[in-house]
Amino acid sequence: MSEQVVTSGMERRPVLLGFAGLAIGAVLGIMGCSNEDSIESSSTSTARSVARLGETTISTGRKLIFTANASGNYIIMAKSGTGPVVELTPNSYDNMNPEPSSDGRSLVYYCDQNDGTPTYLRRYDLATRQDVRISPSDGHYYYDPAFMPDGRVVFKRAQPDGTLGDIGIMNADGSAMRMLTDIAPSGNVELWKPAPIDNRSVVITMRLQPNAPTKQAANNSDVLAILDTESGGITQLTQNDGRPHWYPTVRPGGDSVLFISSDEPTTSSPTRLYTVSLSAKTSSASPTPITPYSLTGDFADPFWTAEGNIVCTYDPHRLGNLAVCGMDSSGDNVGLYELGDVGSCLGPVMTESV
Repeated sequence: MSEQVVTSGMERRPVLLGFAGLAIGAVLGIMGCSNEDSIESSSTSTARSVARLGETTISTGRKLIFTANASGNYIIMAKSGTGPVVELTPNSYDNMNPEPSSDGRSLVYYCDQNDGTPTYLRRYDLATRQDVRISPSDGHYYYDPAFMPDGRVVFKRAQPDGTLGDIGIMNADGSAMRMLTDIAPSGNVELWKPAPIDNRSVVITMRLQPNAPTKQAANNSDVLAILDTESGGITQLTQNDGRPHWYPTVRPGGDSVLFISSDEPTTSSPTRLYTVSLSAKTSSASPTPITPYSLTGDFADPFWTAEGNIVCTYDPHRLGNLAVCGMDSSGDNVGLYELGDVGSCLGPVMTESV
């Protein structure tokens, strides 16, 4: 499969779902900009934030990969060093949540055909451009894939009605699939977004109250937990403090987890990046915010790089206009990546350039 270069037109920053502006972001992400005036207005507003934050660059030998909807649907794109942005999966479907293998050669992601059929998992070889389906057609919805260090793939599998979810594991080619948990059918707990620690353990988000009276109450019962892939045992990692703990990613070396949360248990509070130590592995672990309070926008979709730095998305005005940014491990030196006219972005990761 050939790569397609994305040409840069008028500067337009990504439009994406924010935590506080979820509904607004969803509308903007689908609709995009309807005319030149709205494009220029969005561009001008974001340009001020670019000037304030500065820009950051991609290191030599590294590749930034993300999902964007420049063509109307979400496709996976990549940018190496100072080179152009290229489309990796130029098709008519939504290709979401790319996660790289430890050797940087492959991605796994989930695909939504937007026709009412269940979502499924695919593996993309960055060297050969081979793109193959790896999950079965069994009526379940498959999401949130991630490579274990040994090359196996962990994932979330939702029920045939698309609700709730359990965690499973398979080989990279889709063989030897087995479920690690069987909680969703009970309706008591939901599990998703597995992030590998090592070849035995993954961090997951666990919803304690999926049947809460309001969506916010359900969201605010989301905590981090550690799943043992051999025994299926689950150990709660963060306290249920009334704030959602989402999108975990494990620091190289496995000593801590990065995730998003908020300062207050309300949707009006900006989402920030937090870290929590994995050394205690108990629910008494205390998360620490790392993103600057001087930046009042929403941070989301964090990813630890092999060097220990962070890439994520940032919405400076909390209106659904998210850009891809980078920072060091302590949350300092935040800068935006120059990606040109790529549309709405999410799920950035950094890997080796092959």
